[in-house]
Parts: sequence; C-alpha cells; structure tokens
Amino acid sequence: MKKIIAVLVIFNVILLSCGCTHEKLETDDVTTKEEKSLPEMDFGYANIDGTMLIVLYDHEVDDNKSLNHFEYAIGANGRSFEIEYSHYQERDEVNDNGRQTMFNFENQAGCIYDVKDAAAIPNDTYMLLTKEEYDRSVIFQVAGEPEILPASDDLLVKCSELAERKTKNGWKLTEYQNGIKVSMIEFESIDRDLLVWMVFEDGDTFWYHEFPAVLSDDGQTGWRLEDFGNLHDEDFNVFSILCCVQSDQKTTVYLNWWGSEGEIVVAVEFFENGTSTNKTVAGRYMVGV
Repeated sequence: MKKIIAVLVIFNVILLSCGCTHEKLETDDVTTKEEKSLPEMDFGYANIDGTMLIVLYDHEVDDNKSLNHFEYAIGANGRSFEIEYSHYQERDEVNDNGRQTMFNFENQAGCIYDVKDAAAIPNDTYMLLTKEEYDRSVIFQVAGEPEILPASDDLLVKCSELAERKTKNGWKLTEYQNGIKVSMIEFESIDRDLLVWMVFEDGDTFWYHEFPAVLSDDGQTGWRLEDFGNLHDEDFNVFSILCCVQSDQKTTVYLNWWGSEGEIVVAVEFFENGTSTNKTVAGRYMVGV
C-alpha cells in the first residue's frame, strides 16, 4: 500500500469514524502521540499580505514561545515554501477579539515566521514542519489546476455496492500527479444516521475511511453545526485538501473542513498494516468575520 498523509480541518462537531478498505479493515480507535516538548509539525495561518505566519496555540506544548524551530510550510494542495522564525508576538489585550483570522493577526499571541518571497495565501491555514520532518516526507503534487468536481458514476456505484446503501452526492476533491484520487462520498440517510466516506483510488487499489454522524433531534446538526444533515453547501466549499503526505510507514490526508464558526484540520492516516484512523489536529475560530 502506498503511503498517503491527509489533513482535515473541522469545527463544532466531533466526528466518529472507522477506517476501512475494500476488505473492511480493522480500525485503530486510539491514535497515540509521542510526547515531545517540541513537535516536528504544527499549524498556523497567514497574515493579510501573505508575508508572515503565526503558529496556532498548541495545548500539548508547555511553553508556546518555544515553537520557533520550523523551517517549511505546506499549504493548499501541497504547495510548500521556506519560512524563518522572526519573533514571539505578545497578545494585544485590548484589541484581540479571539478570532484566528488575518484581520486579527496582529493582536494574537504566538510565534511569528517570515515567509520567503511572500508566498503565502492570505488567511490560509498552513502546516509547519521542521527540516528533518520535511526531508523525510513525500508531499504529493496536484495534477493540473486544483478543482472540486463531481465524483464519477462508476465510483458512486462501487461505493453504493460496498456500503449496501444508496449514495446521495459525491465529489472528487483532488487528483495527484502519481495518479491517486481523493473523493468524498455522501450516502442517503437512514433515519437520523448519516454517513460519508473519504475514498482513495490508486489504480486498482481502493481505500475508504468512514465518517458516520447522527443528526441532532432538532434536525440542524450532523457533521457540522447547522449543516441540517447535508455534507456540502453549494454556496461555498465546505472542504478542501490541505495536503497529502507520505512518511513513517503511513500516508496521511489533511482535510480542511469548514463549519459555521470556522474550520478544523482533520488528519486521516492509512498505515501499511491496513488500519486507518482520523483525528482533528488543528482548528481556527473565525465566527463573525
């Protein structure tokens, strides 16, 4: 199995999931994280002109001022560039409104990095990596211009047969130069039970990872707050691929998932032993902005 790294960003709702392949692989419900005083990767977002990044607050690090050792950033669709630590920015107690956006960038506390050649997209979320982690990771490159397209009819039929459930919608999120495709497939609800698959296709190899949800009693919340049980919103892109990375005997897809109050990054990990997991690795609060 090829290694793939995925990241997802999601807000307001905790997603329960199980990892599966064509052969219904077992799921690791618990993903252990080695305790480190200085992580090899973290997340941040860009300022209004794309010249700087600020590291999001990391609750697993005792002193967030120490997050000054990253040298690379990876953004939407795997585009990467070099960064250099600048300084630690203290919080503006008067003007900080708590929103993690480019408009409040100068008021938030956190480590500031300069972006070489002003390559960042304003307000976008980025993964920050050490040089060591960057060098041992294979970052998949998108084929052509990134564009979310309808999933193929053949894929919808295949997923429906495997799940023994009718499909409702499907989207191809991206296709990489190595031929791997990443799609999201939404199934018809059964009473209040909702289901979506993230699907990876690599030639004849087929993997999927399940994201089940239960619609709230008032019918307003499924995967996201106030999504009314619908995965996608036609008014804006609810999800996008941050990047897909291969390293350490696993492939991870990082997914940006938007909700009513901001976004989260979800990492879906596929391991060589046939198991898969997902976990929320970052989040940004942006309501009202």
